[in-house]
This record gives sequence, structure tokens and C-alpha cells, in this order.
Amino acid sequence: MEVYKITEKIKQGDIHYIKTFLKENPDKINQTNSWGLTYLMVACQQGNTDLINLLIDAGAELDMSDKGGNAALHYAVTNHQRDAVALMISRRANVNSQNFRGNSPLHRVVKEKDWKDVLEVILNTRGKYILQINLQNSNGDTPLHLACHWGHIDIIHQLLQQSYIDVNMMDNKGDTPLHLACRGGQTDIVYLLLQCNSVANVGNINGYTPLHWACRGGHTDIVHLLLQMPDPAVNVGDIKYGYTPLHWACLGGHTDIVHLLLLLSKPDVHVVDNAGNTPLHVAVLWQRYDILTLMLSQDSVKLDLKNRNKMTPLLLAVSGGHLGMIHKLISKRASINAVDGGGNNCLHLAVEKKVFHSEGEHLGILDEFCLKLSLSKKDRLSATVVASYLAYQGANFYHKNSENVTPLDLIKSLHLKEQIKAFFPPQQLPCLLCEDKEATVTFYPCEHTVICEECCSKIKRKTCPQCRQPVTSKSGFEGSQVDDQTTCTCTICMERRWNMVFECGHTACKECGERLHKCHLCRKQIERKIIIIKH
Repeated sequence: MEVYKITEKIKQGDIHYIKTFLKENPDKINQTNSWGLTYLMVACQQGNTDLINLLIDAGAELDMSDKGGNAALHYAVTNHQRDAVALMISRRANVNSQNFRGNSPLHRVVKEKDWKDVLEVILNTRGKYILQINLQNSNGDTPLHLACHWGHIDIIHQLLQQSYIDVNMMDNKGDTPLHLACRGGQTDIVYLLLQCNSVANVGNINGYTPLHWACRGGHTDIVHLLLQMPDPAVNVGDIKYGYTPLHWACLGGHTDIVHLLLLLSKPDVHVVDNAGNTPLHVAVLWQRYDILTLMLSQDSVKLDLKNRNKMTPLLLAVSGGHLGMIHKLISKRASINAVDGGGNNCLHLAVEKKVFHSEGEHLGILDEFCLKLSLSKKDRLSATVVASYLAYQGANFYHKNSENVTPLDLIKSLHLKEQIKAFFPPQQLPCLLCEDKEATVTFYPCEHTVICEECCSKIKRKTCPQCRQPVTSKSGFEGSQVDDQTTCTCTICMERRWNMVFECGHTACKECGERLHKCHLCRKQIERKIIIIKH
């Protein structure tokens, strides 16, 4: 009860009553209330300099803390009592005193945009305690971190003028003040920090650089500033997702930033994230059509790279039902017959979609297929119509996935299935080697059917002649053995034994080979012809 009464008298500024009390009770100068506040803390809170002097002269402890670790100077700063702050510092209060969260008076004042008067007093501290400008709180934040977080540029100006300010200190998450300014979109502050030699390419504990934050947040002007720095780390992926700055810009739909990155930094557009996705995959996954268009304008971009699920950007576009992206990728010659990890081609994925969307430019071919399939115009974006468009572009309705299922097998309507069979009959491709007989032998795991059984029996292939992938097994080939005479026979005249080898590894007899400029089997230009002398 006594403490409460004295506290109220201090709030009322009754200096005569306090003098009398202290004269009669000098041992109670550092009494505290239930929150741990001393009389000096309350006087600082009120900003009463006469009472502050009186209490200090009576023996009040300057740096005694309350239950939260706050000292009297914290109370003077928190309540914006400039004169009280100046008096406490002059009376040798510890300007670096930290509460239980590690915050000093300077940490507290930088949070307030308009408290430059109190800030100047603290920054001009002289005497017993030297101001620790880079003091970190329990989160690892320095006063500069907090000022950047709150975007107080005038306060940052004052802090950066201090002799020992460290602009590259990291908080507990590895963020520097520049990280926080980039994350918050504070362009003017980023410019200031870069002028003071902030490192632009350092990553935090999650691998985020300032450029990651700027690209993720869509801060175009900041990205432009960072790209003018030496080595802005444009190809570095973060730890959690493996995203580069370009991945983040694609994900967020920040077209201007993607344009800047491609123009100014020439990033590697084929860097993959932790899921194996390139920035092009990400643009498709998040259905960023404008960014897809921009990425496809790059001559070097590879369209058919697969992520960990063996999905190409085209397969993702089909899976996502985005017709505009599908058409754009096909127009740039993305592989229409690519397959995913389950052996599904784009038609497997298309026929299981209910409807497609985002056509973009009008595709008249869809109206034609609606008419052919006896469907109404409102069905022009249905799975069957879009699948027909894909088949028209070269996709195979008869391709079997790893479960031996074709896209046709997935169409439930028998009527539609028969119509599609009529429009797209099975393709009978000629043998890639002899070009006379039908290709019947399928190589695995690539599943290319490119040569006839006769050529397969005469020429032992270890790789697929189309994709050069190593062959593990074959189907459509009975495995009939040929004798040594047949094996050694020229595959052109079928009479003489071969005695000439080309660089591609194929053979012919000297008489036939001398007339060739391109290999009769693989169609490669013949650079050298080697005569083999057989004994």
C-alpha cells in the first residue's frame, strides 16, 4: 500500500512529499511495486527531471531492472522523455543495458519514426559507458536491423554515420539489414546500404540472398539495384526449395523482374530446384502465361527437360489444363510425344481432364473437331476436343503407358472412341534403316518403334537409333539367329562381305560404300571411310 501511495505522488509530481518520505525512510529508496518498478523508473516514465535528480541523489540504483529486465533508462526512452534520457545518461546510467529480450534503449528508440531527438541524445553518449552501436538482442537484431525492418530511413541515415556501424551483421536467421530492406521493399534504404558496402550476395540460414527476397516480393527497383552489384548470385538456389531468384520471380508472376534478370544478368535458365523444376516448369505450374511467353523468347531455353516426376513443361501444361500454354509450347516445338514417369504421354493426361481453360488466341481447329465429333461449341474446351487437337499435332492415341494402357482405353464413350479411331488411325511408320518395311521392333526403356524385324536381326543395336539411349530389351522381335555369313554381308547389295566401316559404326562393302556420301542406315554425313582387311 505504501509503495502504491508513493508511486502516485511521483506521478503527481509532489516533490515535497517525496523529499519528506526519503528523509524519513532512506532505506526504502529502491522499493518496487508488484511489476518490479522502482520509484526512479516511475519518475523516468513521467519525465520529471527534478524528481529523477532527487531520487538519484538519495541513492536510487540507476540500472536496477524490473521483472522484464527493463532499467529506468528504458522507461525514459519508451515514454519519449528526451530530457529524462539525457539526464539519466549524464548521471551515468548504462546506455547499453539490455532487458530480458536483449533490447537496449537504442533498440527501443529506432522503432519510432519521429523520435530523432531521443536518438540524437543516445548516439551522442559520452562518459562512463561507450555506446555499443552493434549490440544484438535475443533475435540477433542490431538497432540497424530494426530500423530497416520498420523502414525508418531518417533513423538509418543517423545510424550509418556512426563510426563503428557494421552493416553486414547477421541476426539469428542469418539476415543482414540488407535482407530485411529487400524483403520489405524499401528501395531507398537498399540504395543507402549498398552505398555503405553492404554485401549483396550473402545467404541467410535458409540460403536466401537479398536478391531472392527482392524477386520473391516483386520489388523491381530493388532487383535493378542489386543486379548492378558485383556477382549478385543469380544462379544460387535457396535451401528449402532450391529456387533461384528467377524461380521466385516466375512463381510470383513478376514479369518485369523476369525480364530484368534475363536482360541484365543472363541467368542459367536450366538450373533446377529441389523437385527438378526449371524456371520454365515453375512458370507452367503456377500458370504464368506472360512469363512463359517471355521465357520462350530466349533462344537457348530447352523445352523438354524433365523434373523428378519426369514431367516436361508441356506435360505440366496439359495436366494443369492451360490450353494457351499448351499451344504456345507446341508452337515452339516442344516434344508432343514426351512421356512421364508412368509412361503417360500428353493424351493420357488430356483425356482425364474434364475441361481446359485459358485458350488465349482463338484456335479454329477446336471448332472443326467439335463439328467432326458432333459436339456443341460449348464443348470446344472439353478433354476429347483438346486431345484431338493434340493428336492433330502428332500425339499418339495408341501409345501404351507402363500399365499397357493407351489414351483410347481411358475414353469411356464408345461412340467417341470409334470416331477418334476413324480420325486418327494407327500410324504405320517405315523402318528407319531400310525405309522399306514397317517398323515393328520396340526398344526399351525409350519405347521407340523405329526398325523392322529384318534389320533388327541383321544389325545388333546396343542403342536406339532414334534417341541413342541404351537398349535394355526389345519387343516385336523373335530373336532369330543369323549365321556368320549373313552377319558379315553388306547390307546394301546383300551379296559381298562388308569391308568398309564408317565413323558412325555402320558397314558396307567397298564397292557400295564408295558411292555413298551419307550413311545408308543412320543418314549421318560420312567423313571417313575405313577399309578393313580380313584374313
